[in-house]
Amino acid sequence: MLNPENLYFVLISSFIYSLIEIELEGKNGWMTRIPTANVVYFGGKYLTLYHIYMILIIITGVCFQNRMEFTFKSFLHSASYVFLFLLLEDVLWFIFNPYFTIKKYKKDIVWWHSKQPWIYGIPFHNYLTITLNCIISYITGISDIIYSIIYSIIFLGFSVLLSPLYHEFYRYVHNTRSKKSGMVI
Repeated sequence: MLNPENLYFVLISSFIYSLIEIELEGKNGWMTRIPTANVVYFGGKYLTLYHIYMILIIITGVCFQNRMEFTFKSFLHSASYVFLFLLLEDVLWFIFNPYFTIKKYKKDIVWWHSKQPWIYGIPFHNYLTITLNCIISYITGISDIIYSIIYSIIFLGFSVLLSPLYHEFYRYVHNTRSKKSGMVI
């Protein structure tokens, strides 16, 4: 049975966070043009201080949302939602970023994920995340982790369908901003 509060939190927060990153990065990826320090070399690229802070924010949010009791089972349960957030936020960035879109989610375009294998047009780390969450579900006996994966895939499908509307909004707001110093609502 699905506990929807954790899933809703991850879906909404990953969506909003992806939009924040789109505003920060625009047509550039992986914080390449943002004044943040490279901190840890991981997976063929540097995690920046920004990425570390992002992960800490979501870990904190998920732990409080999950009412963590500090047991091994609750730790794994919270970790599964952190992993799901990171996966969703990454894919949503491509879906909603009008400079990329899901059509440009390809190994030869996405340099920061290009050093890993891509299977059926999807980077290996996405499969790894889903597999890890399935293992956590099995170990803990918490089936809502599996349901969360399924509903997240459905959410991504709807996001792909709705993303052209956001692309139009993004272009309108950014074109208006370039013509004026601000937009009055």
